[in-house]
Amino acid sequence: MAGGTPRVQEKDVIAADYAPDGKTLAVVRKANRKVQLEYPAGNMIYATSGYLDYVRVSPSGKEVAFLEHPVYGDDRGWVSVVDEGGNHKQLTKEYEAAQGLAWSRTGAEIWFTAAEHGADLQLYGVSLSRKQREILTTGQRTRLMDIAADGRVPLSNEQNRWEITGIDPATGKERRGLEWFNESSFSDILPDGKADAAADSETERESGLRIERGPVVCRGQQDVCLRNLSDPGDLVCGGRLAVRGTALRPKGSNDGGRGKQTRSI
Repeated sequence: MAGGTPRVQEKDVIAADYAPDGKTLAVVRKANRKVQLEYPAGNMIYATSGYLDYVRVSPSGKEVAFLEHPVYGDDRGWVSVVDEGGNHKQLTKEYEAAQGLAWSRTGAEIWFTAAEHGADLQLYGVSLSRKQREILTTGQRTRLMDIAADGRVPLSNEQNRWEITGIDPATGKERRGLEWFNESSFSDILPDGKADAAADSETERESGLRIERGPVVCRGQQDVCLRNLSDPGDLVCGGRLAVRGTALRPKGSNDGGRGKQTRSI
């Protein structure tokens, strides 16, 4: 750890981990229009049309565990393991979000953080025989970073927050903090710039559809016309600013409620 010039060890790498010997490398990389796991590097033992991340070699060096995601760029997925011979096994069900994975010090379990609904990750453990247990539940998003040699477990408590920033037409200066809640998305603004609308949403899963609900707020320059417009249906602020309260779209739709597949209810 004396420093020096960085050098390239492997190319097109998504995730990697060293085996206990400190020399053998497990690598996940893009190749041939797929994402493949190599162990050791150069020896492909598994491939998928989705993607793999959080690759971790077991304490014995005989297995490689990872989070497997069926859709590239989406963190929905499950825990899988592959042995040296390329035998693949899915250990958990599919979670709506999965990030963070590590082997227990004994190698008896794989710890991971995932969310059944929403994005608030919780800590679980699963054995190679698929026996699963809940280890830690918190009231917020908690991501597993690693498990230390002495058994300590570093966790990351995270909060995602959307911000709205604009340019004041009168002064030309940037105005920040225009959001109202944690997930405010900008909707519209009056031609004179004196009021804007923002929608704050929470996501639920119902009947195969993604439902986004939350208050739609209209606010003026001094916040004096702040109004909650969360009731469904066409709503107007200031006579010229139209917004809706709830959007309904199919699962997997990535258009933020603005595309042709969206219909208001």
